[in-house]
Amino acid sequence: MDGLEATETENTVEVADTREQFTEEDAQSEVDDDKKPTPDLQCSVSLDSANTNCSIGVEAKSSSEQVCAFCYCGERSSLGQGELKQFSPTPGFIAPWNNQPLNINETVDSNDTIDESIPRQNPVLHKARGQKKEQNITTCTCISIEATPDDEIVKVWDELRMVGLPDDIDVQTLFEPTGYCWAHHRCAEWSLEVCQTEEQLPANVDKAVVSGSTKRCAYCKHLGATIKCCEEKCTHIYHYPCAAGAGTFQDFNNFTLLCPDHIDQAPLRSKEEANCAVCDSPGDLLDQLFCTTCGQHYHGMCLDIRVTPIKRAGWQCPDCKVCQNC
Repeated sequence: MDGLEATETENTVEVADTREQFTEEDAQSEVDDDKKPTPDLQCSVSLDSANTNCSIGVEAKSSSEQVCAFCYCGERSSLGQGELKQFSPTPGFIAPWNNQPLNINETVDSNDTIDESIPRQNPVLHKARGQKKEQNITTCTCISIEATPDDEIVKVWDELRMVGLPDDIDVQTLFEPTGYCWAHHRCAEWSLEVCQTEEQLPANVDKAVVSGSTKRCAYCKHLGATIKCCEEKCTHIYHYPCAAGAGTFQDFNNFTLLCPDHIDQAPLRSKEEANCAVCDSPGDLLDQLFCTTCGQHYHGMCLDIRVTPIKRAGWQCPDCKVCQNC
């Protein structure tokens, strides 16, 4: 009997030890699980993070990132704005936060003198219309069957949503202490108050920045719009990327645009520049795509492309198509 009782006692002790071990492991497992979010929570966190990133658009930018003082996008934007450049202050221009004009000797090189009487000119040399019609049509056949990757569409759409200055922007933060500012080349040269110097460089960019900081884009409704419809009585004004997304007619020869409401004036104002490079006629102007590189126009129908705001933004014709970030 003593041997049997001893055996039962040992078994009881082993069971107790085993239960205690399992209890400790379960407790530790619960602690570890508490440290990890549940799958639902993880999904929620990811979505919240994504939404936060998207909502940042016109609210804040990284302090270390240079952004355009017009569209508020960075240098790697894929919306066709061109290179992000630094522009010098206009001689004699008094910024709203200053009481005195900028000291030109301190901020502007002697070679950067600006003649405001010089009209706006287009420094881009265009290829003659009609010279590459057959090549265009051949290339278009290849383009028409090329699908745009979903991630590229999402990227362009997200960028287009984030164009524009925040409502609470302090315009002074768009300038360096010396009066210099940063802007994409095309955002600047298309702006209403900007003219060209003898060296074909945009001038009065700072004036345009200050003016645009209080004007809302007719397309995105955000501040920073500086490109006005050239119909005198029209009040529609746009950011450069939004002008394409909205379906405006853009004339690359004189940096002017017509909003969709007045787009029917394009053949009269721009003559043959309003013609499609494929069919050589203006046709349906609302179906046209504008090449942000060469400035030529193409009907979506001629390229077998369904024209949408996302397709329009930063679009390049078959002859010019390259990576916008390169």
